[in-house]
Amino acid sequence: MRVEADLFVGAEGRVSRMREEMSTKTRRSDYNHHFLTVSFDRPETLDEATIISRGSRFLGLFPLPDHQVRTVFLIRPDEFKAMRREGLERFYQEYRELRPDLSGYVEGIRKWQEIQLMIPFRHNADRYCRDNIAILGDAAHNVHPMAGEGMNMAIQDADILGHLVSWSYEHGRPIDDTLSWYERVRQGRARFISELSHLSALAYSYDGDLVQRARSRVLQRIEQSDYLHFKYMLNISGLGEWPETLFDRFRQLGLLPAERSLSKAERLARRFRSREDYPWLSQADNLAAPGSTNGGVKDA
Repeated sequence: MRVEADLFVGAEGRVSRMREEMSTKTRRSDYNHHFLTVSFDRPETLDEATIISRGSRFLGLFPLPDHQVRTVFLIRPDEFKAMRREGLERFYQEYRELRPDLSGYVEGIRKWQEIQLMIPFRHNADRYCRDNIAILGDAAHNVHPMAGEGMNMAIQDADILGHLVSWSYEHGRPIDDTLSWYERVRQGRARFISELSHLSALAYSYDGDLVQRARSRVLQRIEQSDYLHFKYMLNISGLGEWPETLFDRFRQLGLLPAERSLSKAERLARRFRSREDYPWLSQADNLAAPGSTNGGVKDA
């Protein structure tokens, strides 16, 4: 089969044929833990994203529409088979101990087949586009699933790429001449979030008492400090980029007092601006001159 198009987009997930077609290289990091992910009905009290860390346990709860919640539960690689042998009651109990108001809801899971075993790893492609091919989402940058950054990043990829493609057609610009702007905007941002996600994942890769206490301390401080909380959420959301400093690390550990709260104007000033998201709107003269294109051809 022969397919012709102005643009080919690979959004196939972690295993991407389009990424292979581009001869793109990736760097991969693996982790020493797995996750169980499943969605089920949620109580009314669970109306915002919540991360629970207790000892070596981690449970992420992400509310969905239609009174559902998406959950991510950390386990050791050798635990899954043992849990299955013990039955679903073992799984229910883990959730009830960490979040008691899930009692009566988590039991809505009736069979193990509803629960997905996720083996986390991360990778970053060294290129997001070539000629008239672009990749986005997990095909370009797979991250640790701890806080849902992967979904945010894929949405932002699609927004930037979609805007650029629409603009290119409207202004008669060949796609293969303008496509590099997508990579310029998205690659650095994705790598920044990937590093943040990786550091968070490493914090749950070790179970020593000192590590557990430091981890709990950091999470408490981030939750209690308006400054630390905003900075953390801004960075992992992908809506802005405000690198943490050594002083921030000391604040997270309680070795320095928390910074003052930020005003609304200060918060907005830290977010990416339109000219940073869509630089072609203000720098169109720096792009290649308009020209004719016959579109790409791919054999499948």
